[in-house]
Amino acid sequence: MSFLLKSFCDEKEESGRSGSGKTTVEEADRRRAERHRAEGWDGQQGEAHAGAAQRDRAEGRPGRRAGAEEDVTPKEHLSKHDREIAAIRKLLLEGMKMVRQYQDENRKFHRDVRTAVAELKDSHKKLVQTLIKPTNGHKR
Repeated sequence: MSFLLKSFCDEKEESGRSGSGKTTVEEADRRRAERHRAEGWDGQQGEAHAGAAQRDRAEGRPGRRAGAEEDVTPKEHLSKHDREIAAIRKLLLEGMKMVRQYQDENRKFHRDVRTAVAELKDSHKKLVQTLIKPTNGHKR
């Protein structure tokens, strides 16, 4: 988790240095891949993961899901991970578009309701005026 937080903070810090302050998804992915290569990331999750895998084997549980690829290179693993992240980003963007569309429709609906309420209040006021001072259809 701290690795993710560190990489997120690094990306924010780097984007703050650029002129516009905005980074594209491709730019962020490229920087993350460069950082992984520079840090010598080999696809392993560290000692905690290795300890959990050893405990699983000792308890007779398989270390990988059935059908999982056994000989995945770190580069392939990273590219698969990046594709998954890109797919998640795409889903989030679609969800945000759906929320925005819902908000726009909701705003239009409430505007129509306010208009109808205003018309109803006006006709109600006229009805009350008529009931208070009836004219039997004659103007005064």
